[in-house]
Amino acid sequence: MDAHKVIAKLTISTSENQQVVATGKTIKRWTMNDRNYTKFEVATPSVFEIQITSASFVKNSEILERVATTIWHKDSHHFNIEIYKDAVAYGLQFVNTHVGTYPYKELNIAEIPYYGDAFYSSPNLILISEKEGWRADTSLKKEESYIYFSVITQLVRQKLMSQNEIANVQGANMLSIALPQVIALQAVQEKFGDKIVDSYLETKRNNYQKGRSNEANIESPLLYADGSDYLEPNKGVVALYEISKILSPKIFNQSVSYYMTTENGQLKTFKGLYKLLLSKSPTAKTNSIKNKIEHL
Repeated sequence: MDAHKVIAKLTISTSENQQVVATGKTIKRWTMNDRNYTKFEVATPSVFEIQITSASFVKNSEILERVATTIWHKDSHHFNIEIYKDAVAYGLQFVNTHVGTYPYKELNIAEIPYYGDAFYSSPNLILISEKEGWRADTSLKKEESYIYFSVITQLVRQKLMSQNEIANVQGANMLSIALPQVIALQAVQEKFGDKIVDSYLETKRNNYQKGRSNEANIESPLLYADGSDYLEPNKGVVALYEISKILSPKIFNQSVSYYMTTENGQLKTFKGLYKLLLSKSPTAKTNSIKNKIEHL
């Protein structure tokens, strides 16, 4: 087995009025001695990311694009469940068509408290903070599109991280954070149009400028980005999205899929993907791409 990956069997108990949701495929649920038990299994060697949550969930289950999907949420946060299901179905179809076959037959999406990170993803599991769309006013298209964007970002991340691990070197967050968002923005553009995507990109440009103005350290080019909160999730997303337009989304996604899902067991770097993308560029556009990634 790859030393960087694990298989796992988890048996977790919680109080009788709660259900637990965790990384891995659900094998069995049962009640014993006034406690609820669940057994999960990660059968395929995967990057070690184990997440667990427990709450008095309401569940909503449906087969979406041949994936057994269950959405676990607070009883009072039921407003947008149908939109979440539509976003999952749309996202799975987009991933299967443009990135490669989604790797799991079961998917659990669970609402989690607002503290901690807004999103987590691991085999069979996506966790989404209660502040990230569950209660949003989705009569506004931007709010509805954000549910699609956030869900599809995590579906893409699951796909890209399912076969290979990202090396812990400069540029890592360009692969783990920026890249899934870029492909999710393509899906949002297809579903909601250019105007909505332009508003996301403008927000990211503004967030980058605000973050940069408050940063005491010297900014690194994206090729050497090293985990700055303002850099990869903002400037990095904009740059890669613009590169996807230069190459065409089809060529961009084919290159990403090839690089991230072949040569299993090899640690992946942003530098490696960048070299591949650069090789696909028309000669007249090479300098433009280099300016986005290699220079400030």
